Amino acid sequence: GWEAALAAIVATLRAEPGPAVRAALADLAAQAPGPLGALSRRVVLGRTEPDEAALAPFLGAALQVAWTLAVAAVAPGEATRGGPSCPRCGSTPVAGLVLGDDRLRYLACGLCATEWHHTRAQCVLCRASGRLAYHVVEGDDGPAKAETCDACQVYLKLLYVERAPRLEPMADDVASLRLDLLMAERGTSRLGWNLYLVSGDAPAP
Repeated sequence: GWEAALAAIVATLRAEPGPAVRAALADLAAQAPGPLGALSRRVVLGRTEPDEAALAPFLGAALQVAWTLAVAAVAPGEATRGGPSCPRCGSTPVAGLVLGDDRLRYLACGLCATEWHHTRAQCVLCRASGRLAYHVVEGDDGPAKAETCDACQVYLKLLYVERAPRLEPMADDVASLRLDLLMAERGTSRLGWNLYLVSGDAPAP
């Protein structure tokens, strides 16, 4: 169903005054089904080419619509227990959500919006404990921190709901891009990725 979602997005934004947006939409509309399907797979895997970066956000949005509708039709009891990947669709978490007083952590899927519980005291990827550190951008009072693991050299962005009760994982991930730049300077790889910010250098799933 992502093709129908993409067509609706293109039709809705066709009057967008920005020339870059219009050019990207025209490029998408001109794509044949085969190449467009291949591009959608590269977007999901975070493996786009540099000249495809302008198309990725629109395809990512269409894929999210289709996958979110698909998993919403699955009974909760049919999902397997989550690990570092989504128990519904197998994609990577875009961020972790840390709830208020109990400090429970839920991982948020960047593709189908599923949220699943994961122990706070463990690295999401390698499950090491006692080797986690937390980083923030100096002077930034937003809800985001980066949880890094010394064992596997990856980081996961954590969003603290008590600091921004109305936060949205995808949007607040984009809003905290400076934190990603800080982690890149430290040489730490990101665990998952945001379909709106696919850069072509995402880690292997």
